[in-house]
Amino acid sequence: MNRTRRIALPGWSTGEGSWGATKPYLEFLSKFGQVELVTPREGLVPDIDLLVLPGGMDMDAFCYNEVPSFFSGNIDKDKHYFYKQNLKLYIEAGVPIFGICLGMQALNVAFDGKLMQHGHFPYTERPERKELLKFTLPEEDKDLLSNPHAYKVNSMHHQAVTLATLSNELISLATSEFNNVEVLKHKTLPIYGVQYHPEEIYDELSINIIRKLLK
Repeated sequence: MNRTRRIALPGWSTGEGSWGATKPYLEFLSKFGQVELVTPREGLVPDIDLLVLPGGMDMDAFCYNEVPSFFSGNIDKDKHYFYKQNLKLYIEAGVPIFGICLGMQALNVAFDGKLMQHGHFPYTERPERKELLKFTLPEEDKDLLSNPHAYKVNSMHHQAVTLATLSNELISLATSEFNNVEVLKHKTLPIYGVQYHPEEIYDELSINIIRKLLK
C-alpha cells in the first residue's frame, strides 16, 4: 500500500492575529498529498516528499547583495527567514522542491542568482492577467506539456528573474513576452520553479511538474 505523500509548505502571517496559509495553496496542493505547514523554527522536517515555496511580497535586495530599488516593496519576514536559513537544508538533503512566484525567485537567489528589482510591465493593458509563454523544453521535460503553443498563465509581478540574472546552476524552460524567466529547473537536482500562480489556475504544466517531483 502506497503511503500518503507529505508536502511541506512554509507558513506566513495571513492576517492580524493569524498565521498559516491561504486556502488556494492548501486546496491545490492537497490534490497531491498531505499538506503540512512548516514554521521558520523547525529547520529540516524529516521524510518530506516535496517542499513547496509559496509566493508573496518582494525579495529583499540584501539577500543578493544589491542596493534596494526605490520601487522595492515590503517583505514577509517568515518566508525570508525560511528562504535564508532553512531552504539550504532541504537542498542539501536532496528534497524535491517546487517554487511559486516569490518561491521561484528565492530558488534563483539560493543558487547565487540575482533579480531584476523592478520591471515596467504593461499589465494595466491586460486586465485578464495572462501572459503567453515561450518554451525551450529539453527532451526529458517535453512530456510535461501536451501543447506548448498558445500557453497562457496568470503571471503578475514587478520583480523578475531574467536570463541575465539567472543562476548558472539553473536553466530556463520558458520565458514571458517580456523575456523574463517564467519556468526554470535545476540542472541536476529535482528542483523546478514557476513565476506564475498555479494554485489559482491548476495548469497542466505545474500539475505535471509536481507529479514528476513526487515520483
